[in-house]
Amino acid sequence: FAFFFQAEDGIRDPLWSRGLGDVYKRQVSTQSTWEFKFVDNRMEADYKKQIRIKTGSVKRIHKEYIYYQKEAEEQRNKVKKMEDEKKDEHDIKAQKKVLDETMLMLPNTKTRLEAAFNDLDDYMKDVPAESPTAQTAEYKAAKDILIEVDAFLKKPQFNNHLNLSLIHI
Repeated sequence: FAFFFQAEDGIRDPLWSRGLGDVYKRQVSTQSTWEFKFVDNRMEADYKKQIRIKTGSVKRIHKEYIYYQKEAEEQRNKVKKMEDEKKDEHDIKAQKKVLDETMLMLPNTKTRLEAAFNDLDDYMKDVPAESPTAQTAEYKAAKDILIEVDAFLKKPQFNNHLNLSLIHI
């Protein structure tokens, strides 16, 4: 007594069925050229999307770091002016605390900037030079921001930001 199971494709199988997946595994894949182009286009679209996201992260964190530097400089000047004008000691101490809080943000922001920079740089190395993505505006913008941030990261004041602090408290 033998049981024959018929799958959707009409092939009779004398074995117990383990699901429709068994039937489809036996079929020969016939991908057409348009399917390969579709896959390539999806890969290119994914490259462009990832480049745009990673470039945006590097730009945003770079701006944030510059903002903290400017804020720290303004706070330093404000503290100095308050000391020169012999303002209330409590007010000066409070302003120094604000400066110190700003200075504490710089190392974290520096770490995040370096991580985002390295992430974008590594990803750009994975994009094939002959791919259509390498000819896009997104790719060029990413290369430009990498050059700009690389120069910024190599500046001496970037690496010595803690030396600029006025830790008084």
